[in-house]
Amino acid sequence: MLTLTRALLIMRRSRPALNRGSYRGLESGSQDCFVYLRQFDNQRLLVALNFSEEPQLVKIPELIEGQLLLSTSLNREGPINLAALMLDGHEGCIIELPDGE
Repeated sequence: MLTLTRALLIMRRSRPALNRGSYRGLESGSQDCFVYLRQFDNQRLLVALNFSEEPQLVKIPELIEGQLLLSTSLNREGPINLAALMLDGHEGCIIELPDGE
């Protein structure tokens, strides 16, 4: 937990979109998930949070793919398909989106 907290603090300092960026809530297709977009200048970050114990399918059809920056699940890495993102129970992800998507 301490490692995750440190990683989040470092990310918040190094990614202006997380603390100065605009906020836009997104429809996720799941009642148990909270998904939003933070944007500052050309930096766009998607935050996806699953508040359920069960895995949840999050669908964000207007976005295609992003690069995983951080996940509370240790088994996730690399590019993330945002058209059908399966979040583990109580998982949270921060995903960097390409410019102009």
